Amino acid sequence: MRLLWHLVVPLNRPIIVTLVLITVVTHWNSFMWPMVITSGPEWRVITVATSAPQSQYNNNWTLVMAGTTLAMRRW
Repeated sequence: MRLLWHLVVPLNRPIIVTLVLITVVTHWNSFMWPMVITSGPEWRVITVATSAPQSQYNNNWTLVMAGTTLAMRRW
């Protein structure tokens, strides 16, 4: 176990960081799963909530971008 921790892990650190980054970005950009699993508008995540005016108001990109800007300002 000591050999693994002191030799293998440091050599594989770039691979581990890359895997973590790809996983985080994949889950951050997830759209379909939160849309399927949420039960109502009060449980929506930011990606689903900012896309709601797009279908509701016939692709009104002004509202979508305003909602995205407000969501980014909150975080």
